[in-house]
Amino acid sequence: MLYNRWEETKNMKKFLKVACNILAISLITSLLLSSCGNDAPLTYNGNYSEVLNKNPEKSLRITGAWTKTGFANHFHGGGDPGPMVIFGLEGLVQYVRTTKEFYYQLADSITHNKDGTTIVKIRENAKWQNGDPFYAIDILSYYVLNTTDMTRYVYNMEVVDDNNNGRIDDDKTLKITWKPWRMPTDYCKTMLMSLDTKTGSVQYKEFKVYIDYLLNLVDSLPTRVTEDNDVGETRFGKVMGNKAQLLYDKYNEFRAHKTSWYVATGPYKLESYNENQMVLVKNPYYYNADKVGFDRIECKQYSNGNQMYSDLSSGKLDYIDGVLPIDINKSILKSNPNMVSYKFYDQGTIGLYYDLEKPIWNNDKVREAFQYLFNRDEMRKAGNPYGITSWKPMMVMSPVEAEQYLDVNVYNQIKNYSFDQAKATELLEQVGWKKKSGKWYNEKDEQVKLTIGYQDGMSKPAQAAKAELDKFGIETIIKNGGDWTTWFGTAKLKDSIYDCTVAFTELNTYGTHPGGSMKHFFDTLQAHVLHLPLDDMGTPNDPGDDVFAIEVDSLNNTGKVKIMDMYREIYTYDDQQLKDATGAIVLGFSKLNYGVQFYENVTGSYFDVSRVGGLPLASRFATDRDIKYIPKPSDDDFVAVAKLNVNFTQSGPYANNEIFPRP
Repeated sequence: MLYNRWEETKNMKKFLKVACNILAISLITSLLLSSCGNDAPLTYNGNYSEVLNKNPEKSLRITGAWTKTGFANHFHGGGDPGPMVIFGLEGLVQYVRTTKEFYYQLADSITHNKDGTTIVKIRENAKWQNGDPFYAIDILSYYVLNTTDMTRYVYNMEVVDDNNNGRIDDDKTLKITWKPWRMPTDYCKTMLMSLDTKTGSVQYKEFKVYIDYLLNLVDSLPTRVTEDNDVGETRFGKVMGNKAQLLYDKYNEFRAHKTSWYVATGPYKLESYNENQMVLVKNPYYYNADKVGFDRIECKQYSNGNQMYSDLSSGKLDYIDGVLPIDINKSILKSNPNMVSYKFYDQGTIGLYYDLEKPIWNNDKVREAFQYLFNRDEMRKAGNPYGITSWKPMMVMSPVEAEQYLDVNVYNQIKNYSFDQAKATELLEQVGWKKKSGKWYNEKDEQVKLTIGYQDGMSKPAQAAKAELDKFGIETIIKNGGDWTTWFGTAKLKDSIYDCTVAFTELNTYGTHPGGSMKHFFDTLQAHVLHLPLDDMGTPNDPGDDVFAIEVDSLNNTGKVKIMDMYREIYTYDDQQLKDATGAIVLGFSKLNYGVQFYENVTGSYFDVSRVGGLPLASRFATDRDIKYIPKPSDDDFVAVAKLNVNFTQSGPYANNEIFPRP
């Protein structure tokens, strides 16, 4: 398998749904295996700075995935354009996942003022891919159509009449006013903007009839005054109320709109595609066109993993993201003397967690016993041998993030468990479980049987978990839930067929901040699979959202605090207040033992160094092209290595000549 995650999809009406699918690859061929031999370092014999003339056409050959039956002529029109989204669409600013680095894209500058406003200046030379100028009204058009994480905090958004001509369709300044009662920190304001990576996808001129209708609709609505009436779907300081359906209806009309060109702004434009190949070419109108190194990006979509391995081995691909199983990795690097493999943290942890509606998990000691049940090193080897074994319980964020965000004394209070089945046995016997003829029976003398659900690509850690449980005496079956959407739909059902699940116990694809992991945990995935108990009272800030009734101890001995109250304000906290809230949530949740972390996930990238320039750690090529060094967030190389994965950066390094064709 490729140990990686894929691009998230968006649901306008509620939350971003992350498609955490891990690509399942078929068995390797005997041809690939035949080249595996000893474990001698795979060195690079060339000089990375010399001229090779192996890429005179200035092309980048990559893998990709897109809707085979065709996609629409603008991003919101349906279907998944895959690489065109990554290299052809942009936002105001793009963050580099796992880091605090930003690429300024359509925004020339972003200024956060003390009065609670932010001024965004659009680049003077920003243009659409058809050559039309890009204006602030185009950003406003995107946001009048879309509810995002950022808009939860926005009180008003307006175009500044730079030209003093009474028009708003020819200006380059956008003014954002933030909610005074939910004011994000300045860093979080920029970060929240950076999560909206496709704001350059709704041209006002092209979609004017829909945008004007919605702007007039919003203008007619009552103005929100205080936090007390911060309810329902809102736009720019107005309460939608029962008019929200009008917005959704107009959005659907907008989606069905047909254009003569693919509406985008980014460094590459679509030249052609079919179900197997997509060709992107440099956009001549791009504001940074002189810095864009590759003239062409040639994308292949594979239905057969062996063919992809063969192309990597024979030098027909320049880049893929992820890391491959060890034998396949060695085979490819041996066959292709120009291929290099990088590894880096994924901000995610894989393990086992429970459906708390099932009675088996109601007992604290049963959940604690399961912490000792698994040889987590073996789980890691089965699931991702490049990963980092974790001996911690489920705790809302991965160990790498927790070490970054928590005070050290708080982090050290999070319990490390061990592989100790004798201890597990002791705890289970304390609650009345008994082992008879090699099988476990609960306090009601019922044989304990478990069903583990997993999504495509998680079969190996699921099988390893089953083997461990079977060996211990708990009869287990595993069920493949299919792709992410199908599996998640089954796992979150009341009376789900799964008793527990093997999946990402934690993941952060929503910004380098504690709130990113919390969003994924409470809004997107884990809390819903756990079936955390709901607080029926809701919250005045987000009454339409799921609010989970989980309380933990505060760090300052003031009693119990609600996790969701702290999470909903997490982007407004700064410095020690942020550390205290994060520490209370992570430490408190870890004590519940609602799941078991197996390993910190590690992903990576493969590059052909004879055709691609600008790659970091070049001094290591001569020692071993299978680079095993995984930079930590505190290391000097951390950002440079993180930028190698296009899912982490989108087009940023390619649009700024950081990664370029090697002469």
